[in-house]
Amino acid sequence: MNIELLREFCLAKRGVTESLPFDEETLVFKVCGKIFAVLALEKPDRVVMKCHPARVHELRDRYVAIGEAPYFHKASWNQIRFDLDADDALILHLLDHAYGETLRGLPKKRQIEFFSQSLPPWVRYVHKNVCASTMEEIAQLLPPDTHPMSLVTTDLQRAGRGQRGNHWESANGQNILFSFSFRPEGVKPAEQFYLSEAAALALVDAIRPLLPADGPALTIKWPNDIYLNDSKLGGMLLEHTIVGRHISCTTLGIGLNVNQKVFHSDAPNPISLSQAMGYEFPRYLLLETYLAHFFDRLDAFVRCGAPTGVLHAEFLHNLYRRQGVHTFRDAAGSFRASIADVLPNGHLVLRCAEGTKRSYAFKEVQFVL
Repeated sequence: MNIELLREFCLAKRGVTESLPFDEETLVFKVCGKIFAVLALEKPDRVVMKCHPARVHELRDRYVAIGEAPYFHKASWNQIRFDLDADDALILHLLDHAYGETLRGLPKKRQIEFFSQSLPPWVRYVHKNVCASTMEEIAQLLPPDTHPMSLVTTDLQRAGRGQRGNHWESANGQNILFSFSFRPEGVKPAEQFYLSEAAALALVDAIRPLLPADGPALTIKWPNDIYLNDSKLGGMLLEHTIVGRHISCTTLGIGLNVNQKVFHSDAPNPISLSQAMGYEFPRYLLLETYLAHFFDRLDAFVRCGAPTGVLHAEFLHNLYRRQGVHTFRDAAGSFRASIADVLPNGHLVLRCAEGTKRSYAFKEVQFVL
């Protein structure tokens, strides 16, 4: 690592400014007026950066290169040396963390303002402190005649919906809850599950960089839940409006457990990123990252005509219990099978131990944990 590369990395982030507010040798990087990283130019072998208090001591204990930062609050700042055991990937990851941690500490109103500035001008955006469900709120904004996309976020849903009317529990202001509608031009009804695949993979794109290589396995549980190991991290609901031979509008609702510490419902296996990692995450930055990945995947699939086979192969690769033989349960009872495929209509195809295949719509088969 060198300070020029580090400086370029910081300045590439949205909203970052650099200045020399203290003296001619101390280069400061800020986002929304708050410092997240500092370079002492007379000591080009190190950087000081903000850190979540829950990570500070774990990082210092694990790496010789990471220690207390002189003149900074020792509970939330670290100094990292370039010439010891912190490689470039770790340093850049921790800079990402410092940037996000600074945004997480802003007042909620400022976080929402900063997030809204990331959206393209053709997105109509509404935030609700409390609502029944974002899917109901987004329905009131349809049809999207003047805006190709409408987006609703909330801090608290009183009647959040999952698949087939299931309830979604979420603590106030702790998680990511949103719905958005868009027009998937040229997508046929028979291709609708490709939109679900793109939406789920975009969540994997956004979350995986936050997890260590030796951390919990991040997968997609059919049809589109997000899992960490055997616990549910998030879920989504897609609804389509069909006109003629094409889908005219898709509405996508997503709930992602981010910072919730305790779950009180009878859901069997919820988990949050904070529970898994031990510290909080910047919700709106994570949402911004998700939308960027989703727009990229939508562009590739709908506008650029990327082969759906590539998208589908990636979806299958990331499926929960994709490898091996596992126990499932249908109306006739439990049986052992492996996942053979997911059809374009979303049906799950299982290969039974004797070699026969069975196809199931959602709710017709259960994974047995």
